[in-house]
Amino acid sequence: MRLKQAPGETFKMVSVQATDPPDSAQGADWFRYVIGQGSNRIVGYRQGSSATVMLEVEQMVVQLNERRMGKYATPRGRPAGKQKAEEQGV
Repeated sequence: MRLKQAPGETFKMVSVQATDPPDSAQGADWFRYVIGQGSNRIVGYRQGSSATVMLEVEQMVVQLNERRMGKYATPRGRPAGKQKAEEQGV
């Protein structure tokens, strides 16, 4: 599969900071994270050690960028018309 460059900016981890538990949550070791893409922001909360939360947020960023790039992927191999005809049994 070939990937075209997706327009716009990629997702990036902006910050991960220790915080109080969100409303209706209990326990200790809560973190507030911010993921950014240009002027867009995703804000969330995770519970765990600092290292674990950082790793989980990094994984989310990778998945968001992979999902974003998937919209711009073009398949290699057979021409689209032939592949579509074979799928339809023609």
